[in-house]
Amino acid sequence: MKDPSSSGGNREARRRTYSSRPYSERSSSMGGESSSSRRPRREDDIENKTRSPKPKRPSNSSKTKKNSKIPSEEDDCIQTPWLGLLSKDRKYDGVEQKLHHEILAYLQYMEPTPNEKRAREGIMASIRGVVHSRFRNAEIQVFGSSATGLGLPTSDIDIVVNIPHIPDVKQGLFQLASKFRNSGLTSSVFVNHRAHVPIIVMTLREEYGSISVDVGINNTLGMEGIKVMNEYLTRMPALRPLILLMKGFLRQRNLNDASKGGMGSYALACLCIHFLQANPSQRPQDYIDKPIETESLGFLLTDLMFYYGLDFPYRTSYISAAQGKVLLPKAKRSESLSIRCLIHPENDIAKSVQKVDSFLHVFKEAYATILQLTIPQESVLGQLVGVNQKFIAQRALLAATDRTIGAAGQGAHALPIRPPPPLPLTHTPRGPRTWKQNSHPNHLNMDGAACGYYGNLHPAMGLRW
Repeated sequence: MKDPSSSGGNREARRRTYSSRPYSERSSSMGGESSSSRRPRREDDIENKTRSPKPKRPSNSSKTKKNSKIPSEEDDCIQTPWLGLLSKDRKYDGVEQKLHHEILAYLQYMEPTPNEKRAREGIMASIRGVVHSRFRNAEIQVFGSSATGLGLPTSDIDIVVNIPHIPDVKQGLFQLASKFRNSGLTSSVFVNHRAHVPIIVMTLREEYGSISVDVGINNTLGMEGIKVMNEYLTRMPALRPLILLMKGFLRQRNLNDASKGGMGSYALACLCIHFLQANPSQRPQDYIDKPIETESLGFLLTDLMFYYGLDFPYRTSYISAAQGKVLLPKAKRSESLSIRCLIHPENDIAKSVQKVDSFLHVFKEAYATILQLTIPQESVLGQLVGVNQKFIAQRALLAATDRTIGAAGQGAHALPIRPPPPLPLTHTPRGPRTWKQNSHPNHLNMDGAACGYYGNLHPAMGLRW
């Protein structure tokens, strides 16, 4: 008689009974054998299990990093190349004075060289050529930090393309993006059409410095800001050094990208304007109007870190540089940072800042670091800001781009752009399609094997392929 327990209907019941038993009982009753009656382990089995695994092949990403001309961020160490511009025999009366002179050396090092300026001019000439290949009558203008002189050598390039009577701005952006992808100038192109102001975000190839470029159409707000910002720079001579220094400070800590929750250049400029308007430590006005003569940049940097790290009421007030040094109360208490636009005060230009706690932390940390600085230290500014090897490599690539322009005999008119790599063929291309009238009205014939797909056409068409 057949054992009912071995039938298929009872397998589920036996599995449940087995899984509910203790592990020791399950291991001792497997297959009706005790643990002592199992096959002993062979020596070659042990050898196979203890054998070292085969080494893995390096991934494509590691190959890319190895062959890349620009080092990765992870392996970079912070450097202070501006120290070579300082006099080694100079004596300082205090930490703030030494900090002031290091800031001046830092600004001198960050000043774009003639080669870097010519390379950017060549890049702009190439961008104009790509835009005019689609919109011949378009006007291309640069705004932002590149137009006001507040950019670092590797800063982004902000461009506005003025196209009168364009029916659809987003469609025009996609058309320009297609042109840039096929130009050989860029390594990546993306259309951020969901942004409040739709733009093209693209990155140039490594041989052109891997510079990021933002392109918008008919964005007049950026052009309006140039005149207003230049007026503040003229009125406050200490503003430009502070903005450039703080841009490097936030860039080193990955807090300078508005698309990633950081603070953009425009919001940072308004932050520094409000600080000089408020003058929270009540420094003499000459510290702001004559920073070089009074050697005040070290004092102003210390005050800025203290003000925004420990003293500024983020939760209850917002910044409006257009209305002066008065802190205006928020409509409701919040944990966010709020900065009003200089041109349109109803716009909050710090809305993208999602890392308020990170900003508080880095400002507090910087202020605590300044309090511990001493004159014998080789670099006091190097404890707050520095540059990495990636930044140095980008500048070298820009200089090489300028030499390439000169070797091509094109001056600053255009870059010798190489064509983009061809796409891999996944199938045999089909031959050109031509329609021919057949002598027989009810007969359909085909010319060429590449046209076999159309063999099922109705004979009544009276045409052949």
